[in-house]
Amino acid sequence: MRILENKQLIDLNPAKVQFIRIDPEDICVTLSKIIQVLMDKSWLKNFDEEYEKSAFTFRADKTIKDIKDKFDKCENDNVTSDAGEYVVSELARETLVNQLKYLDIPLAELLGKKTSGNPGFDFHSANEITDTIIFGEAKYDSSKSAYSAALSQIKDFIMEKKRY
Repeated sequence: MRILENKQLIDLNPAKVQFIRIDPEDICVTLSKIIQVLMDKSWLKNFDEEYEKSAFTFRADKTIKDIKDKFDKCENDNVTSDAGEYVVSELARETLVNQLKYLDIPLAELLGKKTSGNPGFDFHSANEITDTIIFGEAKYDSSKSAYSAALSQIKDFIMEKKRY
């Protein structure tokens, strides 16, 4: 991941709006990180036999390649859309950790009640230096910017007092 732009847009104490634009560079790296979090937190961790872990990793690597191919072709199916939201969430989370020194907390969507279409924000974190908690919502659309869809859902979550 490469930072293309990082600037503060608004500073209305205590509210701040930070704009960070990134280039994901290699989607496979991000997808691999997401798969690794799932593997670390799942039943797979309990297996003693290395061949079981390597078989799962082999299948996961094929899935990652397939999803990357779908991204490259700008396909707009459910798999690509769900994977796109995970990628956007993970890159946003990683950017918060690396650029703004937020805590490294796994995606809420990977740890939450539902695996997709979660009932709250996709990611959240805290910054102990600035005493700030952040919630984020990710949207992916292969044909256009998904900012308006994310902002609309964020507004709804705030109004409904949903957090995670």
